[in-house]
Amino acid sequence: MKSGTTLGGASLLRDERVLWRGRSSRILRFGLGDIPITLFMLVWTGLPASSALAALNDDGDAPGLFVLPFLLIGAYMLFGRFPVDLWLRSRQD
Repeated sequence: MKSGTTLGGASLLRDERVLWRGRSSRILRFGLGDIPITLFMLVWTGLPASSALAALNDDGDAPGLFVLPFLLIGAYMLFGRFPVDLWLRSRQD
């Protein structure tokens, strides 16, 4: 592109150039970077879930609000981040 041209209503400076143009991918991708995160979040979610189930099965007190943040964060990182990523990509123009 020539310097001083416009792209999508915004003009480029003389030393700027367009490196990429188009739309982001609309498909769900599970990359190599997701593997360690997923393994960590399985442990993060599994330990509080198993302790909560063990406490409920032993007729003991419910684990209370202590494990709730761990379960919510783990559920989001295991399952919820993918729909959120797709939703954010669909909002890009």
